[in-house]
Amino acid sequence: MNTLIDDPVRGAITTSEATAATLVELLRQLHCNFARAHRPLSRELIRACDRAGILIWQEVPAYWLPTMAEPAESRHAIETLAGMVCDFRNSPSVILWSIGNECLSHDRNNGPSNLAYFLEAADFLHREDPSRLVTYTGGLEGNADPDFLNVIFPSQIADKVDVISFNSYAGSLEGAAPEEKDRIERQYQIARFASSYGKPVIHAEAGIDSVLGEKSFDYGEARGADYHHKLQEYFAAGVSEGWLQGMAIFVLADYRSPIKLNRHQHSYNRKGLLTEKLEPKAAHAVVREGYAAIKRKFAPRNNQIP
Repeated sequence: MNTLIDDPVRGAITTSEATAATLVELLRQLHCNFARAHRPLSRELIRACDRAGILIWQEVPAYWLPTMAEPAESRHAIETLAGMVCDFRNSPSVILWSIGNECLSHDRNNGPSNLAYFLEAADFLHREDPSRLVTYTGGLEGNADPDFLNVIFPSQIADKVDVISFNSYAGSLEGAAPEEKDRIERQYQIARFASSYGKPVIHAEAGIDSVLGEKSFDYGEARGADYHHKLQEYFAAGVSEGWLQGMAIFVLADYRSPIKLNRHQHSYNRKGLLTEKLEPKAAHAVVREGYAAIKRKFAPRNNQIP
């Protein structure tokens, strides 16, 4: 689960102990055992997850940037990774270091222009903290062309990382009219192809905008619930088939985003399972029940998860 929510006192950058405790409780209510964010999570939240047994993906904020290979950008990212390793080397909840998100190539036709940074970052983390896994996340967006995988996740990166991760909003970016077919099945076709690298695969980002109480189709709660129902079905199938090891839904709760300006957003990203006031939408129950079913099926019988 992506955990971005605004702390009522500290804002969006850090998290108080009280907000960390609230976040952990919200994750437990959803039967989540895994959390991710696009920025390093705070010490308070990591410590709370240590105590709760929630696994953490820690990510350097290298996303959407076409200039990650430039010395100033790559040096800053490596220094940030070094600080994360120093801060959380002894935190049992931290299992994954992420070196970036959706910025290997800012121009598909010109190839992976930021490749040098990602190779350097992977080598740095394996050297500095060989006990943990390293990942990078590319964006599929429902494209089922195997050649596209070579653009967003070329073999040079696949050879360096320990976990193959992908983002895709298939089923939410399209299908905004009842007669328009979604691309969730196509999304998982290429995800299955990604497993041919012979490494664990995580669907690291998926979500859909919906507004509490909204009845229209495009931003309605019903469409959001239907999307997450399909997503849970494909996730459960991938886990059962053995090629998919995890999923992080974007996002736990709606949060402020000044680029979101349409008639429903009002400067909020509305992909949350909860509103910005932590009110549950219809999709919340779907995800909670889906994760609970997976937990019942795959949790060891002699190790009951609280």
